[in-house]
Amino acid sequence: MHHIRTEHVAHQRHVPNAPDGVPPAFVQASRYCDAASEPVRDAAADITRGARTDRDRAVRVFHWTRDEIRYVVGIHRHRASETLRLRAGSCSNKANLMAAMLRSIGIPSGFHVHRVRTREYFGPLCSDRFKVFVSHESNHVSGCVLLGGRWLEADPTDDRMLSERTVHLSPQSRLVAFGGDDHARLHIEPGHLVRRSEHPSPDIDRMLEKRRRTAPQVLAVFNLYLEHCRMHAHKHQSVRSVQDSFFVWLREQRPALHAAFVASEAWQRWRLRLRDPAAQQNDRSMHDR
Repeated sequence: MHHIRTEHVAHQRHVPNAPDGVPPAFVQASRYCDAASEPVRDAAADITRGARTDRDRAVRVFHWTRDEIRYVVGIHRHRASETLRLRAGSCSNKANLMAAMLRSIGIPSGFHVHRVRTREYFGPLCSDRFKVFVSHESNHVSGCVLLGGRWLEADPTDDRMLSERTVHLSPQSRLVAFGGDDHARLHIEPGHLVRRSEHPSPDIDRMLEKRRRTAPQVLAVFNLYLEHCRMHAHKHQSVRSVQDSFFVWLREQRPALHAAFVASEAWQRWRLRLRDPAAQQNDRSMHDR
């Protein structure tokens, strides 16, 4: 049974009670899923104003979270209210905010934590220059919501602009829509899944508590690359073309960050070769662009 930390118990009066048969943890706040915070409650109320059913409310919250919170990588230790303020977050952050808003209006919600093959999960957009920084396996977090007595997975990870501007280059980027009557899952190929979560979890606090392991300059470059994809990927016919145009821009507009990334890239490739030289024999040489 999940236990709410002591410092949040006093705030549970602001969160509706769980329906019969539903563990209270799926409607309560936790350390990072701060469903009782005023910004989260106000946002959920605004988004769902005029909706008549829980299904309609859940659908509105899903689509708002999907599209109004830009997908980025590398954010940890952010409460749902902080993700709301930043208007940006990782898969974990976005699922956490969605859960917090749903709980604030009395709709049970939780999380699925899937184990994925990271490089394949990111799809073609994660080109060679970024793959060297990516672990072989990682966790992907999606949200889930209880509607009509059934737990439905609802994954708000990819925002509409990122999906629509990159889908011609990356099939995994197909827009995920949620109608409130069936699962809405990210388009992960079966072979890219190591282990699918079968049962919802009430919180992901331990995951959000972890410190980031990737260098800040690498995360900054990858997130700039995602923004570049939103703005320009639809003009290109290959991932290589998108990548090349991005690194030209980075070198010209952010030379210090570009130099830091190139240095990190060289260091990481050297480390990988030390670990497993055979695995690096076919690693395409990447030149400074």
